[in-house]
Amino acid sequence: MIRIENIGKVFNPRSRNRNEVLKGVSFELPEKGLVAIYGKSGSGKTTLLNIIGGLDKQDKGKIYIGGENVAGKVDKIRNVKIGFIFQNYYLERGYTIAEIMKNAMHIAGFRDESEIERRSEEVLRLVDMERFKNKQGDALSGGQKQRVAIARALIKGADVILADEPTGNLDAENTMKVMDILKEISRTKLVVIVTHEITLIKKYADSYIKLVDGKLDENTELGEVFEYDTERNNIYVDKTPREELKEGALGIQFYGEKPTEKDTVQVFNDNGNIYIRAGASVTILDDKSEKKIIFRGFENGQTDEQSKRFVHDFKKSTAKHNGRLFSAKSVFRLFRSDGSERLYSTANIIKQIFIFVIAAVLCFLSLMAFEAANTRIDNKVINDNGVYVNMNTYTDLRTLDTSLYENIDFFETQYKQGSFSYNGITSLLGISADYAPRAIESDETAESIGLVYGEMPKEGEVLITRNLAETLKTQFRLSELDSDRAMLLVVFEDEFRVSGIIDGDTPAVYMGKQDYVNFLGVYNTVQFSDYNQLFFASDFSEVTYTSEILLSDSTSPRMQQSALQKCKTSPLTINLPV
Repeated sequence: MIRIENIGKVFNPRSRNRNEVLKGVSFELPEKGLVAIYGKSGSGKTTLLNIIGGLDKQDKGKIYIGGENVAGKVDKIRNVKIGFIFQNYYLERGYTIAEIMKNAMHIAGFRDESEIERRSEEVLRLVDMERFKNKQGDALSGGQKQRVAIARALIKGADVILADEPTGNLDAENTMKVMDILKEISRTKLVVIVTHEITLIKKYADSYIKLVDGKLDENTELGEVFEYDTERNNIYVDKTPREELKEGALGIQFYGEKPTEKDTVQVFNDNGNIYIRAGASVTILDDKSEKKIIFRGFENGQTDEQSKRFVHDFKKSTAKHNGRLFSAKSVFRLFRSDGSERLYSTANIIKQIFIFVIAAVLCFLSLMAFEAANTRIDNKVINDNGVYVNMNTYTDLRTLDTSLYENIDFFETQYKQGSFSYNGITSLLGISADYAPRAIESDETAESIGLVYGEMPKEGEVLITRNLAETLKTQFRLSELDSDRAMLLVVFEDEFRVSGIIDGDTPAVYMGKQDYVNFLGVYNTVQFSDYNQLFFASDFSEVTYTSEILLSDSTSPRMQQSALQKCKTSPLTINLPV
């Protein structure tokens, strides 16, 4: 059924904590029976089980299930052929036992609700849990949770049941119940359990595998074992009743000694339906009771058919794709079949959406408050018609008076990366540094702008801030250039010579207004449209134009010709469709 070939697994392979858990493990498992894997803590038991079930991936080796190599299709094989039972149960919270069974069927690809209900009843009856089908998993004891986990592993028709320490969290009584169920399942299926309890291996296992330091131990002895104390729930009686009464077709049998405490048992016949009303000292037993009747001579259960469980060989899903646990219909269903509210009901989902929206709004407002607190805006009124605004981000625009928008020609809000060179020296070409372009107003003076070295720029010259100057000195990496005087031989973008240094804590390049506008290329794009062909010939394809930019010196609201400065841009090539 399962063939393992040279499986190896290493955790943290490239660190000092490298741990080789499995070292070339190989073995074969039969189609049915109960196989135990045991060994000391850290020997690789759980890792090996997880690799077989596809929950972990081996570093080397191959795994065959039913003669099929699982490589590349481990998820599909696991969902169809393998059922898992975990030490900590892992039952879905907020769901009833019946819904847990239904979820397992949906994931396996089943859609027939009648088949799902039939299988749920049968598999819960197998583990003596059908009376709890409307209870939630959190309301069950540890033993009951593990029996539900067994039912969940069986219901999809798995060929292999993998159980990782299935009795690790159970007391002796529930341990025996769970192992009895697994043993019965192993009559028709392969059950592989990881355990450290030698007693269980000796009593239930058909074969066992011992791991020592990641390898199979060929010389394995189970040693001494102990017996579980489960006698308190067994009632031992002789097979032959002490006395028997007949009332029509009804027979009543008495076992054990005669009762000494006075009590009455009443039997009622209602149209063939027999009802019993017992007194205070009488307990009614059925096949769901914790107490079990053991007839002397049949303690080992070899011929006691009442202790046998019939394990259904359910068919597997033939769906091409695995099912989905959640759908629009199931998520928005408000109530379960028993009338209780679902954990993921419409009301709860609306609450969660509302909380999410409120959280998103609060995050947005917090972000806006942070931006407002960290925004530095310096406004300088040039005249009645102009305001100089130093802005860092486009968010700063929202803080401006809207009446000023129409007077804003362009914005430069981000740092650029510029190229700086020193006096044409080849080895000092292409030095890169971040900077922000700035304009020098016509009324600026050396004193007002904070000039500390050099002179005010002329056309084709720039000023740099102290911050940028120190950055360039570091970039040049020559002690001879570590001076303000050397900075006057620096060329910016192969076009502008540095004429001086001004105070400034941020990297910036200051230009005359004409150089500033043309350097930014604000008005470089000029488009002409002549759809009616009134001005241009219909057969031209390319025309070169030279445009002039007129800059106001801001001395008057009116633009007087005497107050305009002319600046020619580079020739502009315009391509128009023929």
